[in-house]
Amino acid sequence: MDGALEDNAGKIFVGGLPKGCSQDALTNWATQFGPVSKVEVKCDPQGVPRGFGFVTFEDATIAQQVVANKDNNTMEGKWVDCKMAQAPGSAPPPAKGGGKGGKGGMSGIDPSNPKIFVGALPRTATQDTVTAFFGSFGAVRDVSLKMGDDGQCE
Repeated sequence: MDGALEDNAGKIFVGGLPKGCSQDALTNWATQFGPVSKVEVKCDPQGVPRGFGFVTFEDATIAQQVVANKDNNTMEGKWVDCKMAQAPGSAPPPAKGGGKGGKGGMSGIDPSNPKIFVGALPRTATQDTVTAFFGSFGAVRDVSLKMGDDGQCE
């Protein structure tokens, strides 16, 4: 097997980290599942955490268990999105057309349709909390959330 792929066998992406999440906080969260060989919290050029990172477990089966535990992965009361990491440059190219709007990139923005998609919301998100947050940027016409059988945001 390719050495680079082997090195990444236990590596997961962790998205939706709590605001200001530190390397130590992510390490402490990850070690509850098993031994960790590397933790990276990605930051912007000013050193501010960007809300995601990577954890490499010593045992790839632990990484797979964390990913399989998808709905129950929380940190500081916030749901975090865990997926197997992909080698840089190996992610599939974005779908042609830029999604449901059918027009890709910034040139495809349709001012008559101001709808946006927001991913990785906490499971505790409600129509009221999302409306209140985005209301600080302007009038919110509609909020549509996918809710699970338990009444929590998915």
